[in-house]
Amino acid sequence: ELAERLANRAEPAFVNTYGWVKYKRGNLAAAVPALERAYRMANGDPLYGYTFAKALVASGDVVQARTVLA
Repeated sequence: ELAERLANRAEPAFVNTYGWVKYKRGNLAAAVPALERAYRMANGDPLYGYTFAKALVASGDVVQARTVLA
């Protein structure tokens, strides 16, 4: 519930936290787009790429996850 406040923030760290909470709770439909948004907001920062890639792998998109990690 607390993480919901972070979903639409302008800072990638907040959006990433929101996405990671969704990931950890098994809501990949919300996690993947949020983590992708944080990754793009952070201009491809590897930290955000890692969390985005983890969610992609969990959702079955291993090919895109490898691209993000490369």
